[in-house]
Amino acid sequence: MAEVFRMTFAFWRNAARTAVVLGLTAVTLGAVASAARADEQRVHRLGLALSIMPTSLALDDVNSAIDVLNAQTAALGPPFGAQAPIDHITWDGLWQAELKYFINRKWAAVGGIGQIKKQSLLELQPVADGYTRINAYVRSVPFHLGADYYFEPHTSGDFTWRPFVGGGYVNVAHTKVTGGYELTRPDTTLSTLVTGYGDGHGFFVEAGAHLMFPSRYSLLVNANYRNAKTTSMIDLATGQEFEIIPGEDFQTDISGFGIRFALQIDLWGKPPE
Repeated sequence: MAEVFRMTFAFWRNAARTAVVLGLTAVTLGAVASAARADEQRVHRLGLALSIMPTSLALDDVNSAIDVLNAQTAALGPPFGAQAPIDHITWDGLWQAELKYFINRKWAAVGGIGQIKKQSLLELQPVADGYTRINAYVRSVPFHLGADYYFEPHTSGDFTWRPFVGGGYVNVAHTKVTGGYELTRPDTTLSTLVTGYGDGHGFFVEAGAHLMFPSRYSLLVNANYRNAKTTSMIDLATGQEFEIIPGEDFQTDISGFGIRFALQIDLWGKPPE
């Protein structure tokens, strides 16, 4: 319970730090921007948003495999000895690049790519000619396509913000999972490392605000829920169905809730009418 609380606290602490940095960026952009009328503050038709999103991850099968892995390595006898446990993987920062095209003043088409990459690892060298490596690793490259609906703007001086909601399709491509241990001593070696690979599908929904300034830069802050998993994975070594725990089906579920902070750069086109 204490470990879960510590991970949760770390997740929201990092999110708060990112929000403070982006808030200071917003103040700076507003301070240096030249004066402009509200109707000139709408972003261009096409923009590129670069973002980081601290997000939870629903990796139940991965974490169950970590529990089994910890039990196995803790029970090892000489010459390996008991090993320290590795932590569950419960969150990560999802880095994304997204193109947003305003079809008209209220609707925008969005499409982007991101990466989740998280590892739980223990590496030791308990003897001169040996080492211990216990590893759980997850990587996924989510693609998304969707649309956002923008509500009426709210303007104060040279600053405009517009609430929006949206959603769409997610493809979790190039999902890779590695789990197991490698234990080497001068005359003995144990290895259970396996690696699986696969793709999956799902959807996302989001809601937030677009903060606009009289410049080519704007900010987006929004909540995002993603439901996407890879249910069919192949073992890279054997070509068979991937299993970390023998005899049990395995899926990589990267569903989760996150808060996205993005800097959007106008690229092309007049603001939509």
